[in-house]
Order: sequence, then structure tokens, then C-alpha cells
Amino acid sequence: MHKSARPGKPKINLPMQILTIRRRRLPITHLYTTNKKRKTIRIIVGDPLPSRKGRGIKGGIHGKHGVMELKFDNPDVAKVFRELPSKAQGKGIGTVLLQIAETVAHENGAKVLVTRTNNNNMAAIKTYEKNDWVKYGEDQNGVYYKKSLKK
Repeated sequence: MHKSARPGKPKINLPMQILTIRRRRLPITHLYTTNKKRKTIRIIVGDPLPSRKGRGIKGGIHGKHGVMELKFDNPDVAKVFRELPSKAQGKGIGTVLLQIAETVAHENGAKVLVTRTNNNNMAAIKTYEKNDWVKYGEDQNGVYYKKSLKK
């Protein structure tokens, strides 16, 4: 585990609090939950909205322009879950969320980020590949990507 990361209390220093995309200012906020077995960090973009049941990232609060969760089941690996509404795609929000994921995961001692996306989600696949994520598997559930974090 990273020296500055304490078990149970995630370290979050977001690189920006306001995201400006195409002259539009979107607030970035974060919420987190912890328990003894799992550390989860949730980052929302845009105005907070109640969760939509049965779709994507379940429970809690979502952002009007996107949400991302980092789950630390293993101290060296952070699982990334992103969800962007269709109106938020193509505006750079997904790329910024991935950059934030790298920063927050590194601050919390992770060495690798991993994720899965649907086989037909070409926008997400393009975003991962554009941001130097490496495809390491594919099955009926989707395409798996990972990114090693620099020390």
C-alpha cells in the first residue's frame, strides 16, 4: 500500500474542482464509502442526481454528466466503473474521469487500473485506447482493459 494511504480512509485530492468543457463549467464532487473489506471512491460530474435503479453503477448519487467509481478490493489494483449519459459523450468528460482515476488510484497505492466495457460500446473502447489502456481479454461479457500506473 502507498505510504500516504491509510486503510479505511481514502485519499482524494482531485486535480480540479470545476471542469470546463466547451465553455461549460461542470462541478466535480466526490463521495466515498469505506468498510473493512472494500474501499470505494465515487466521483460525480455535474449536478447530483438520485441513482437510477437497475442500470449501470447502482445505488448512491450519480452526476448529471457522469459518474465513476474506483473499487480497491486488492491494495495494488483499482477497478474502474464509469457511466456517462449519451448527451455527455464526445465532450472529453470520459477522458478527464480516466485521468482523475489514475491520480486518485495512485494516491491510494494502486499500481494497476482495470475495467470492463461492453463489446459494442465503441465510444468507451476508443476512449480507453486513446488514453493508453491495454486490452488484455475479451469474452461474452465484454472487453477488458488495464493500465499500469507510474511510480
